[in-house]
Amino acid sequence: MRLRLTIVFALLAALCVAGSAFPVVGGTTDVGHAYVGGAIQLQTRGGRTGYELCSGFLISPTKFVTAAHCFQSGAGAAPIQVTFDGVLRPQPGVLIALNPILGTVVNNPAFCPACGKNAMPLNDVAVVTLETPQTERGQATLPAVGSNDALGSGDPVDVVGFGWSDVSHKVPTALGTRQFATTRTVSAGVLGDNYLALLTGPGACQGDSGGPDLLPGTNVVVALTTSGNGNPDCNGIQYSQRLDTPTIQSFILGA
Repeated sequence: MRLRLTIVFALLAALCVAGSAFPVVGGTTDVGHAYVGGAIQLQTRGGRTGYELCSGFLISPTKFVTAAHCFQSGAGAAPIQVTFDGVLRPQPGVLIALNPILGTVVNNPAFCPACGKNAMPLNDVAVVTLETPQTERGQATLPAVGSNDALGSGDPVDVVGFGWSDVSHKVPTALGTRQFATTRTVSAGVLGDNYLALLTGPGACQGDSGGPDLLPGTNVVVALTTSGNGNPDCNGIQYSQRLDTPTIQSFILGA
């Protein structure tokens, strides 16, 4: 996932902490969400070159939703490579997406890296338009506007993500494999206008940013993994960007 409240570009911009990498804490290998993928991008910032890695999901054959903090593309940034099969690291400093699908990313114009709760990202949604339609993978469904208001404390939520499988000198060097876990909402009091608060043990962890939070046993994605205030073991609280607001849905559907 991420697990810091600020975005750090230590050769990536996936909210992160030092320490071991765990794709979806307490999760199992996922077999039911073929529309969840990983995404990587080669970028150079401040004279430093590296990869940004996150998760995401299809809502149509060509529209892949992820977190805006993952891919803040600047001038000359490489295209996004979306993969549903993982990433290899054949040698240090080189990542290769398996069966990559190229795409271009558009960030929510209202995205602000540190304008939300506890200086977290706000309106943290981006849409990648894929060059090759992925019709055989199925897709997630956006929730009804305002539907998250019905969630209460302790309600179950399914999380899916790729995570990081390897970290070197605090820098992720490979995505993991798609993992699945069921977690729970923390309390109704933090189900505010922008965020869904979830436990992370089990739950999302480093490299899962942008991955979907789903109503249990469905493909209805109520939020996407954004940030957390836990620790390197990913057993704190995850805050996910709600996708049931009219402004967020207007951006996603119009991107």
